[in-house]
Amino acid sequence: MADLDIAFLKVLTAKPFQRDPRPQVTIGKLHTAMQRMGDPDATFEDVVSSLQRTKGRGLSNTSPKILMPDELKTVTFQIWITPLGRDTLHTELSK
Repeated sequence: MADLDIAFLKVLTAKPFQRDPRPQVTIGKLHTAMQRMGDPDATFEDVVSSLQRTKGRGLSNTSPKILMPDELKTVTFQIWITPLGRDTLHTELSK
């Protein structure tokens, strides 16, 4: 698994993402969080790629379920790490 995906999953375990109800975020906010908590060199495209990879593998989930490519710069959504994502993160960090 790519190091950036691990950093992305770490960000999703941060306290703001564990609240109920989940906060509404944008890719821009995730990008800022990744730069602060995960990888300072992460680009907007890196965050989008990590989001797509982790969602595709079932490691994270969003509401709304489908984020259209032409809406990615402006869409607001909820995101969370799934139990499979938590297990994968724990496995990767324990290596």
